[in-house]
Amino acid sequence: MKQKTICIIGFGATGISFLRQLLEEIKNGEVKNPPRIVIYNSNKNPARGLAYSNKSPHYRLNMRSSTMSIWPENPMDFVDYLKKVRGMEDVPEYASRYLFGDYLEHAWKVAQELAKEMKIPIEYNEEKIETVTPNKDGTFTIGSSEEESINVEYAVMCLGNLPPETYRELRGEEGYLHNFYGKLKAAAVEGKTKAVILGCSLSAVDALLHLVKECKFEGEVTLVSRKGILPSVQVPKMPAVKNITPEELPPGNLESLEEFALFVLKNIGSKLTIKDLIEWSENGNRNKSAIEQIRTSIKLAETNKAFAWQAPLLALSRGMPLLWQKLPIRERERFLWNFNTQWAAFRFSMPLPTAKKLVDLLESQNITISSGVESVVSRGEGKFEVKTKDAEFEADLVINATGSGLDAQKSNDPLLRFLLEQKIGHPHSCGGFWVSEDTCEILDENRKPIENLHLMGSLTRGVFLYANALEMNALQAQEVSKSIFSKL
Repeated sequence: MKQKTICIIGFGATGISFLRQLLEEIKNGEVKNPPRIVIYNSNKNPARGLAYSNKSPHYRLNMRSSTMSIWPENPMDFVDYLKKVRGMEDVPEYASRYLFGDYLEHAWKVAQELAKEMKIPIEYNEEKIETVTPNKDGTFTIGSSEEESINVEYAVMCLGNLPPETYRELRGEEGYLHNFYGKLKAAAVEGKTKAVILGCSLSAVDALLHLVKECKFEGEVTLVSRKGILPSVQVPKMPAVKNITPEELPPGNLESLEEFALFVLKNIGSKLTIKDLIEWSENGNRNKSAIEQIRTSIKLAETNKAFAWQAPLLALSRGMPLLWQKLPIRERERFLWNFNTQWAAFRFSMPLPTAKKLVDLLESQNITISSGVESVVSRGEGKFEVKTKDAEFEADLVINATGSGLDAQKSNDPLLRFLLEQKIGHPHSCGGFWVSEDTCEILDENRKPIENLHLMGSLTRGVFLYANALEMNALQAQEVSKSIFSKL
C-alpha cells in the first residue's frame, strides 16, 4: 500500500498544534500504513514563529499562562511545561512571548521524538510555498519558491498572521515600519523625535511599551486610530464562568445583531443590557482622556466590577464561532464595521500589570491618543503628515500596529494570489476565505469543500470570527487532525 503524504504549509503555533494532535491521534488509534509528513515553513524559527521570537521582556502574553495551550482540552499545558520541564515553582501569570516560544519549540522536539518512535518520517523544509494545485486524482501538487514540487494526499495550510493591509502605500518609506514585530529596534528610532503608532489595540500597546522601554525612545508619541478606544483591563482573578454549549444555541439562524445580543445576555445569566454595553464602550470613553480611560478600567478590574462584562465575553469563547455562523453575512459585515473595535476592546483586554505600566508612561512622557484618523501621507525624506478629524501634525517615525491583514485579495503573498487567480479559494467578505465549518476545508466556487485541502488560522475569520486566537486555532487543529486521521 502506498504511503500517504500530509503536507503542512506554515509552521507556527497552529502548525505545531495540528502536528502534535495528529500524532496523538495516530498513536492512540490504529493506522496500518503510517503517513509521511512534509513541512514547509518560510520562517527560520520552526514552531516559534515571528511573534514569539523576540527576547525582550516587554513583549509579554496578553492572555494568562493558564489559558495558553496547543491542546484545546488541556488549557494548563503551558503551565505544566513551565513547572515540569523548566522547573518553575512560581509560574508568571503573564509569561513573556519568548518563553511561550520555548514551549512551542519543546512541543516540536517532542513531536519529532514521537514520530521517530512510530516510524513516521518528518521532512522539514525552510521554503516558501507558492502554489497548491488540486489534481484530478484527489491529490495536490505543492510548488515551492525553489521551483520544486511534490504530490501529496493532504494539504494543511497554517499561514499565520499576514502583514497589515492598511497603509501599504507607505511600505519602503524611510521611517515607516509596516510590521513592527522583529523590526522595532533601537537603530530604527535613532534620531527620531516624533513617533506615531497606528492603532490603539493590544498590538499598539505592545508597540508603545517596546518603543519606550526597550528602544529607549524619549520623543513624542501619538497613538491614532478610527475610534481611539484602548483595550479594557482584565480582572486579576477571573471566577469560573458558564460557557455557552452548542445545545444552548438557538435552533435556527439569528436575523440580526440585536437578536444575537439579547440571546447572549439572557442565556449566560448576565444582568447587563445592550445600553450598558454601549455606555461602557465608545460612549463611556468619548470624553475621557487616555489616562482617565485606563484609570477607570483599572478601578473596575481591581474591584472586580469588570467581571460583569468580561464573564459574558469569556463565556462566548467556544460558542461565539457557532453564533457567528448563525448570523447572515450582512449582519456579520455590520458588526465588523460598526462594533468590532468596541467588542475587541473588551474581549481582548490587557493584563492589569500592563495597564499600570501604560498609566505610568502616560503620566511621565509626552504620549497622546487621537481618534478619527483620516490619512497618513509621506512627504519624503522620512517625514510624514498625519491628519485626524481634529488636528494635523508631522512625524518622523510611523509604526503600523493595526493588526494582521485579513483581506486575501489585498495580500501580496504568492500562495494567496495563486489560490485566488486559479479560483481554488474564494474570498469571504468578512475576511479570509470560505472554508467548511467542521473540517476547515477550502470551499470551491459552488461552496462545496475541496476534500483534504485545509486552511486554519486568521484567514478563516469570515467563518469563525475568533480566527487569530490560539484557543480557536487549537480547536481547528483538533478537527482537522481527526478528519485526516479518519481517512488514513
